[in-house]
Amino acid sequence: MITTKIIHPDKEMDYEHIVGNKQCEKGWCGNHGYPKPCLCGGLIHADFGDDTDDGFWLHTMCDKCGR
Repeated sequence: MITTKIIHPDKEMDYEHIVGNKQCEKGWCGNHGYPKPCLCGGLIHADFGDDTDDGFWLHTMCDKCGR
């Protein structure tokens, strides 16, 4: 199985996401609306970021183009 790693600034929060898997449930994928289609034809996977005063942020990356 081919995997891609979403690089999170906190190395403890890295997850292995499966390239092309529309049912990916790693990190913030699954019931949170990810992965999402990217304009390049790949899938955008997401990992949970940190809590901030305004809520939280997500770290996202396409498994094809890297955006």
